[in-house]
Amino acid sequence: MANLKTPYRTFGYITVKSTWDNGDHVVTPNPEGRQWINLATSGAMVNAHTDATGTPPNKALPDTTIGQWWTPAELQEFHGTLVWDAQGDVTCWCLCAENNNNWLPYVDKWVLASGETTTLPVGTKLFFCAGSITINGTTHTDPIQIHAKTSEISVTANEDSYGILFL
Repeated sequence: MANLKTPYRTFGYITVKSTWDNGDHVVTPNPEGRQWINLATSGAMVNAHTDATGTPPNKALPDTTIGQWWTPAELQEFHGTLVWDAQGDVTCWCLCAENNNNWLPYVDKWVLASGETTTLPVGTKLFFCAGSITINGTTHTDPIQIHAKTSEISVTANEDSYGILFL
């Protein structure tokens, strides 16, 4: 079982990339009252449920999909210990208040389908998480902060791409 957590500094906040290997059986805490936001960018969490001590006990949860975005309200529909299986290599990005001085920044999911182009207006702060994008002739496949400080930025997706917009 290989769970790797990698923190990234994102516009003054900490975003954590968590990965699990295909076939991993995961047992993880989901504390009551935790404020967090998650974005799934690869693989799927399947057969998810709370354990017998969770609230509600033994609650089955839907399988995740790539691009799925969870808000704090959705993540508090259940709490306790969460159990699930990794289908494919799973990557999930998490912004958690406990990592950010008990503050959850205002953010939204960013998705750009393969072959599409979009313009980031001045002031946009995008943390590109996964996929492949081209900006000014440079292709990015690794996570990167993109800040349109003084001019618009044109972004083209070479494959389905995912990120977090800091509002």
